[in-house]
Amino acid sequence: MLKNILLLSFAIALWVTPDAVARNKKGDIPPAVTPHWYTEAAASIKPILEKGGSIRGVSSAQRKEVVAFYKARNYKPVWLAANGWSARMANAVYALNRSQREGLLPEHYTSVISQVKGPKASTEELVRAEIALTSAALDLIDDTYGERVNPKRIKRTLYLSPKQTDAPAVLRDGLAQDPTARFLSTLTVNNPEYQELKKLLNRYIDAKESGKWPTITHEKGKKRILPVRTLQQLLTIHGDYEGALDNKMGDDTVAALRTYQKRHKLKVTGTVTPQTYSSITRSLDDRIRQISVTMERWRWRPENLGDRYINVNIASFQLRAYNEGKIALKSRVIIGKNARQTPVLTTYTDQVRFNPSWGVPSGIFAKDKLPKLRRNPNSMPGFSVYNSKGQRVSASSVDWNNVTARSGYRLVQPPGSRNALGKIRFSLHTPFSIFLHSTPSKHLFDRDVRSFSSGCIRVAKPAELAEYIFNSSEEWPIDRIREKMKGSRTENISVPKIPVHITYHTVYKGDDGLFYFINDIYSQDQLVWNALKKA
Repeated sequence: MLKNILLLSFAIALWVTPDAVARNKKGDIPPAVTPHWYTEAAASIKPILEKGGSIRGVSSAQRKEVVAFYKARNYKPVWLAANGWSARMANAVYALNRSQREGLLPEHYTSVISQVKGPKASTEELVRAEIALTSAALDLIDDTYGERVNPKRIKRTLYLSPKQTDAPAVLRDGLAQDPTARFLSTLTVNNPEYQELKKLLNRYIDAKESGKWPTITHEKGKKRILPVRTLQQLLTIHGDYEGALDNKMGDDTVAALRTYQKRHKLKVTGTVTPQTYSSITRSLDDRIRQISVTMERWRWRPENLGDRYINVNIASFQLRAYNEGKIALKSRVIIGKNARQTPVLTTYTDQVRFNPSWGVPSGIFAKDKLPKLRRNPNSMPGFSVYNSKGQRVSASSVDWNNVTARSGYRLVQPPGSRNALGKIRFSLHTPFSIFLHSTPSKHLFDRDVRSFSSGCIRVAKPAELAEYIFNSSEEWPIDRIREKMKGSRTENISVPKIPVHITYHTVYKGDDGLFYFINDIYSQDQLVWNALKKA
C-alpha cells in the first residue's frame, strides 16, 4: 500500500513540475502562469470564504469548520504549491478513494475528487478546488469518528449521542506531524472488535475487487444445488474453509459448512439446506453493507466502555458483563417485540430493587390494559387501580368507556411471584420506561428468537447479575441475593454507577472468537444504511 502511495505521489509530482505547467494544454492549472500566481491564489482564499455564496463541494454545515481551519493557518493553502498541486493532494485523494475500507462511502467524496482532478481555467477555480478538498478531508475525519448522521434522527429508539470531533484541529495537528497527509489513510476507531470487523470487511472487498466471487445460476422452478467446488469457493471467501478446491465433499468441507451454519444461526446439518443456500449465496454487497453498518454503530459508542460494564446486544438476545475486558457473566435476555422495540443507548444503573411493584406505563395502559378493562372491569386481577387523585378505587366502580390515557388513572401490580418485573429490578437512567429485570415467564428463555417484552430487558440470570453489580462477595453473596428475592418486601439498594451499553449489532464477535451474522429483527440496519447513503 505504501509503495502505491509513493508511486502515485511521484506521478503527481511529475505532473506539477514547472515544465509540465509550461506544456499544460488542458488547463489543469491556470494557463497564464506567472511567478506571482501562487501568491495571488493564496491571497484569494480568505475573500472567497468571506464573501458568502456556495462553494462546490462545501456544504453549509461544513463551511464553518473550513473557515476555522484556514483562519488558524492564516489562510495559507494546504494542497496547492508554487508549481500547482502538491504531492500531499494525491495522498488526500487516495484516502478519500479508499474510504470504503473503513466502512465509509467513497461516492460521498466523488464530486470533490473530480473537481480537484478536473481541468482548471482560472486561479479562482483552482483555489475553490483547494477549499473543496479541505472540506472533504474534514468530512472524512468527521465521518470516521461517527458524525455522518445523528442516530436520533434516524429513529427515536437509537438514543445515542456520538462524541463530537474537532475535525479542523485533527487535520491541523495531523499535517503538523505528517506534512505528507498520509495520516488521512490511517484514521480509524481504536477498538479491538471494530478493527477485526474492518479486516472482515476488507476480505469481502478484496473478493469483490478480485472477481473471486463465483457466478451462481439456477433454473427457475428447479431445486437449487451448489456444486461442491463453488461451495468451497464461497466457504473460502467467508473464512470457514482453508483446503483445496478439489470438488470433493470431504470431512474438511463438511466441517467448514457446519461452522458457517453455526456463525449464521442456521440449523447445523453439514449439508446445503435451502436456508443455507439462501444465506451463503447472498451478494458480497449485502455482506459489505451489513458490516459497514455495524462499524458505524461502533462509531456511535463511547470510546471508553468502562473497566466494569454491562453490554446487551438486542439483535442477539445476549447480555455480557465485563471486568477489565474479560467476560464475568453471560445471560440470555428477552427484548422488546417489534412494535415496542428496546431502545439502543448508553446509560448506567445505580440501584437494585428487590420485590418491585410495577406501575403500568401510560402507553401500555392505553394500548393493552384499557381495552381489556372496557370489555371486563374485572379482567385485571392482581392489579390495584388509582384515580387521578392518587386514591385507590375498585376496578368495577370505574366507567372505563369514558377513561382515556389522560384521565389520570393508573394500574399498579404489587410485588409478588406474578409481578411482570419479577423479583428484582435494575434501574436504568433513560427517558424510556425500561429496566433490566427478572421475570416469572422463564420458559421464554428457551426460545431462539426472544422478542416478547414491551421494551424492557428480561434477564435469565438476575441473581448473578445482581452479584456482579454489587461486586461484594462478603456483603452480598449470591445466597443472600436469592434469599432477598424470595421475600415480598420492596427494598432499594444503592450501588456505584455501572455503565450499561444497549446495542444492536447484527455482526458481532462471539465468545468463541468467531464472527456471527444474524437477522436484522427490527429492520434497523436498512434504516441506518439508507440514512448513511443520504448523508
